[in-house]
Amino acid sequence: MRSQLEFAAAGACMLVFLCAWTHAGQRCELILNCPNDYAGDTLTVPDSIVMLSSSFEHCSESRRPEGLVLENADTVSVMFLIDHSASMGYMDSSGIRYSVVERLIDSIADISPESEIGIVVFANQLMHNHEDDSFFEQLDPSSGWHDSYVPLTKLDSTVGGMAAAEKLKWAIELSTTPNDTDIGGNRRLLHADYGKTGRHDGHQAAMQFNLEAQYNGSTDISLAFDAARKAFESAAYPADKQYIIFLSDGIADSVDVERQDYIDDYIDGEGVPATFTAYWINRPDASKQSVPDEIKTMTDNIRANGYSDNNARSEYWTTYEAEDSLFKQVLRLVAAGSHTTTTSHPTKVSVDGTTSTDIDETMAYFASGFPLTGQYTSFEYAITYRYSDPINRDTTTTFTVTLERSATGTVPDGAETRCWGDGTLELYHDGSAQSLIQPDWTDLEIRYQPSAGQPIDSALFDLANRTGTDSLSLSGDDQGTYFGAEFFHALADAAPDAVLQTESGGSIIIVLRNPDIPLDTVRMVFPVGETRDLRVTDAYYLDRKDGVANGYPDIIRLEIADAMSTDELDLIKSYISIPTVSDRGFTISDMVATAQGVDIILTEPDPSSVTGFTGLYENDRLYIDSVPGLPGGGGFPRVDIALGDSMAPVILSAAYFDLATTRDTLWVVFSEPVKSVGDATPFMFNRIPDILEYDLKLSLASLDSALAGFAVVAEDGQTVPAHGDSVWIDTAANVADLNGVRQEAENVRRALVYRLQYLIESVAYIDTSGDGLIDVVRMWTDRAPDDKMADAVAGTISSWLPSHRNLTVKDVVATSEGFDVRVSQPTGTTPVTSVSAGDSLMTTETVSSNKGYIGATAAAIQDSLAPVIVEAVFLPGIVRREGQNAPDTLKVVFSEDVSISSTSVPLFSFYDADSGDALYTMRFHQSTSGSDETQVFIVTSIDRDVFPVEDDAVRINPAAGLADSLGNEQSNDDNRDVGLTLRAYRYYFSTNAVPNPADPADARVEGSVASLAGKSRGIAIVTEPFARMAPHVSANARIRLYDAVGNLVWDADRGHVDPATKRIVFVWDGTNRKTGRYVGGGTYLGIVEIEDNQDFSETLRFWIGVKKD
Repeated sequence: MRSQLEFAAAGACMLVFLCAWTHAGQRCELILNCPNDYAGDTLTVPDSIVMLSSSFEHCSESRRPEGLVLENADTVSVMFLIDHSASMGYMDSSGIRYSVVERLIDSIADISPESEIGIVVFANQLMHNHEDDSFFEQLDPSSGWHDSYVPLTKLDSTVGGMAAAEKLKWAIELSTTPNDTDIGGNRRLLHADYGKTGRHDGHQAAMQFNLEAQYNGSTDISLAFDAARKAFESAAYPADKQYIIFLSDGIADSVDVERQDYIDDYIDGEGVPATFTAYWINRPDASKQSVPDEIKTMTDNIRANGYSDNNARSEYWTTYEAEDSLFKQVLRLVAAGSHTTTTSHPTKVSVDGTTSTDIDETMAYFASGFPLTGQYTSFEYAITYRYSDPINRDTTTTFTVTLERSATGTVPDGAETRCWGDGTLELYHDGSAQSLIQPDWTDLEIRYQPSAGQPIDSALFDLANRTGTDSLSLSGDDQGTYFGAEFFHALADAAPDAVLQTESGGSIIIVLRNPDIPLDTVRMVFPVGETRDLRVTDAYYLDRKDGVANGYPDIIRLEIADAMSTDELDLIKSYISIPTVSDRGFTISDMVATAQGVDIILTEPDPSSVTGFTGLYENDRLYIDSVPGLPGGGGFPRVDIALGDSMAPVILSAAYFDLATTRDTLWVVFSEPVKSVGDATPFMFNRIPDILEYDLKLSLASLDSALAGFAVVAEDGQTVPAHGDSVWIDTAANVADLNGVRQEAENVRRALVYRLQYLIESVAYIDTSGDGLIDVVRMWTDRAPDDKMADAVAGTISSWLPSHRNLTVKDVVATSEGFDVRVSQPTGTTPVTSVSAGDSLMTTETVSSNKGYIGATAAAIQDSLAPVIVEAVFLPGIVRREGQNAPDTLKVVFSEDVSISSTSVPLFSFYDADSGDALYTMRFHQSTSGSDETQVFIVTSIDRDVFPVEDDAVRINPAAGLADSLGNEQSNDDNRDVGLTLRAYRYYFSTNAVPNPADPADARVEGSVASLAGKSRGIAIVTEPFARMAPHVSANARIRLYDAVGNLVWDADRGHVDPATKRIVFVWDGTNRKTGRYVGGGTYLGIVEIEDNQDFSETLRFWIGVKKD
């Protein structure tokens, strides 16, 4: 639209030789962020800037802290729970956990001296005794047990004349003497009580003798949490300031007899605050360890127990001997100290006395923007902000920023612009926009449609004639989408009235002004013509090149009342614009005068690059800009008219399909959508020189826009078309487009395409080898194909096949029923014998050398593949205790879901993969049932008591009738075999000492054990598996004996192994390994460490009672 108006203005300028017409172009508002950065500056900005935006980043001094006020860190109540069980002697041999707690006591004391800390050190008992120091708190005075803990103690207090922090560290002080360890292997706690509590030892062997408990290195976590709960009853700070730091490596084990009912209480996580667990994994096999499920469940329960909102922070993590990282991790959780900063926040911003309507930490918002008034405009800014406690005062900063508009100006760094283009300023007459004003038009209307994003709420229009002798000023009425104003126009001398007077061949100058933004203007010039009727009343395409309609327009006919000269047409030609010229591909070659008006002569495009089209595009319009000052007088008015449809359809292409089982079809593509084909023989054919002309009787079967399908009506003597015959529309038939334009003229003839069509009726995968992979893709067609069609299929078949199957085509063979496509899949492909939605044959149009044809279609591929085994895993049963039944399990993964109705016939064959010899037969019942690709079987027996081994071969027994859900049964004797995957055999052991109790010097060893060990006197320690072991599995053990205070009495690195039963035998003669003397009476702790050749190990404890007469 703008270009047409500019052409009109240019014409007016030519008439008067001098023109002051200008165009406002793009206008912008400047978003001047951080204006205080430009205080006192003059900014040279582009002359497109006409206003400042109504919102911007104020960048006030909230970015600067006014001052710092030191505060204490959070005051907290923290209980440290430290595991002192025997396993920690391995996991934390250097006592890192105690060093970390000592450092945390010092750090929290520095950051938050009013915080309070308590400590629980535990194993099978609490390690402190209130009788040793009144600083310790007894857990349960009613029980008489000495279990005690360090109560919550404020760090800024003193205890017995000692600073609290030092007293806390004293309570957990460890021995620094080399090798000074307790029976659990931990560095000895100097201020602990390792003695008897009054309870009884919970180890299984000790329970047989009802031994009183003392420190024995087992783990009672619930006892530690009981102490923490009691400590928090007197906490100085609320629940959300209370924490537990839990340092351990295990789970509850072998607690004292009186405590066994409470062994798992800690897992419930009840009644405790937020808890952070550091779990030790500092062992040679640490990489195989993770936090146990009991600790995870405990943490989840603590998070949800409702003790405080802070409980959701509870967490656990694994740790090694890395003191610094553990220290930082725990300190982060419990001592989140901080300094607060007193800062300012903006309260208002004003520009030239106008105050912001809203303000936040980033933006200031005003009701409207601030217009520029000329080349230079200055703005006064004031930013007020308030400082918070303890400053509590307001401060206002004022400054000036000046903007200079210049054609060479630039946008300041950090600033942004939002721009809008010209709106549409038009003159209307009788409801239509006009570019050339006729002299006799008296009623005119101005319409201004703002551009997208233009900030305009009202409009003023200044009007003047070309000579400036008459003018008007009008206010625009808001019509919703545009501002409008009406005025009267006359061809007369200027007069003081409400009429704008112009001269013949003159012009009307209109300037749009935005009252709120003085520099936002649009100026247009509209020429006034002379009295000559050159209006285009109708325009339409014609298709008649050399008298034959070929689907391409070659003339645009314009109907005009008055005649025009050749010179005038040459002048107008360059002003023509047709939006669809690129779609249609034509060019304008000439304009000639006709009796009806004017013909625009078109040059047709190359048919190979543009398809013929005789319909109309949505934007098929003719535009001609107004051209003033024509040699014959007046001006040519602006043209904006829809092009009419005067072209009839022609044939673009036609194809004849010879079908085997149904009527032949003729498909015709027309040059545009057709409304009807109203004749039984709508087309004419010829085959020169054989047949000059013939027709076909047809029945319209399908009509979809420009594509029509016809069924051929069989008649005796009717000619069968051949490839290359010519076809065209019979002008006597009623073939018309959607507007009823009928083809009545000679029209283009097209070469007919002939196709002998093959319809694919079904497709299936075939597995000829029984390995579960696809060997053949078989297609059944409606007629037997020939070798040429097979050759054509071979050239395209790879693109038809499902890509996810990775099929490689070997060859294509024509059969009496269709095609066999022989294929292979990559080596190592995992068989998938089911089909899915992606298993479709996607054919593309394929033509053989003798015109055989397969069309584009999608055919679902049928499932005819039988299942095979993909994986078989044998999982030996694991017997963990005497008398337990743990059957073996076989897990089989098939290539698809299978249906197993019975296991009476062995489902699988097991044999040696190298020799092919049968090995054994398994009997079992199903553990999982129904149709599923993974089936699990419980083994009830294996003939000959064979132990399966890794890579035994297994395949489906074809006699078993195993099939998929569609009944595809695996009957191939050589179906796919796989190597059996074997989970390692795992055996658990029991250890017994016989006789026990006894005096080793007098005890006798029974016959088979004595024979195996080679000793007849002493106490025999027999370690034997709960289940019969596989022949290839062997085990041995190491034994150690300790006295009551942890001294090593006797050990042996290997036992005597019975090759038949695999039991391991040791015989102790009752002497001390160092002195060689017989030991005294009492109870001795035995530890047996068993290892097998499957990388499994187990440690067993037992007790030996030595009695002396």
